Amino acid sequence: MVINSDQIRDDTQPYQSLDSKILGDNHYSHPGLSAERISFSYRTNGRYFEVFHDLNISVPRGTTFGIFGPNGVGKTTLMRSLAGMQKVNGVINFPTSDNRDTPKIGYVPQSYAKSFYPWLTLEQNIFLSLNKPFNQLKENRRLVRETHESLGLKLDLSKRPSQCSGGMLQQAAIIRAIARKPSILIADEPFSALDFDVSTRVRKGFSDVISALGICAILVLHDLQDILEVCDTVLAIPGRPYTTDDHLDGYFQAKVFTNHNRDGVLREQIEGDGNSSPFITAIQRALGGLN
Repeated sequence: MVINSDQIRDDTQPYQSLDSKILGDNHYSHPGLSAERISFSYRTNGRYFEVFHDLNISVPRGTTFGIFGPNGVGKTTLMRSLAGMQKVNGVINFPTSDNRDTPKIGYVPQSYAKSFYPWLTLEQNIFLSLNKPFNQLKENRRLVRETHESLGLKLDLSKRPSQCSGGMLQQAAIIRAIARKPSILIADEPFSALDFDVSTRVRKGFSDVISALGICAILVLHDLQDILEVCDTVLAIPGRPYTTDDHLDGYFQAKVFTNHNRDGVLREQIEGDGNSSPFITAIQRALGGLN
């Protein structure tokens, strides 16, 4: 269904648990997300700035799309735009389900630590993103526990935010986003605060859950190991303003890569060859090729 970004609402619907039947079912009855010739610009202090122009992007259900590039290039703007949280010119086809007219969004913000109510436990904070958060406690507690286990986590959800490290809060934010069973999940550096052991388990669990539940995941990432283990496709952005249209002059050419090295290990530092963007070169060498 094609909708305008200003029609997005952020409510919830009841959903099934993450049981083995769901985890083994990769048939999706609803199409994924696609963006057709989308553009975004803004004006500030009397000056006009263009971020991206005529982007064409596809995120099939059950896959993870990464956004990779230098600071200040507009990665988060693109991520929010693809989820309908930022108005753009062009057409975005959103995945919908359960007779909904608009997609359900799961969000792991970069400032995740500020997204928790300090007087509630982690579990209670997660409940707030679910349907009837405190009227069906038994059901919601089961759903949160199953999401928690599916991600391979061992987090004490009875703690309050003040008792948690940044990594623990980031884990809770990931649980909260996925427990909603969203059509689209967006996340800004969702593994950045996790230690080596936790991040290894979470990346595997995250990929399995995204695939099993048919979620369109869109992640802003800076770590190549995260990209290798989690992403199915990656948009590498060399600079701003950027486009995916090879025929446009005056724009940086962003490239979409398919991950041909899924679950691979990054064994060496990858640097640019001097003739192209280091971000394009790094992704090309790490993942194995263009779409």
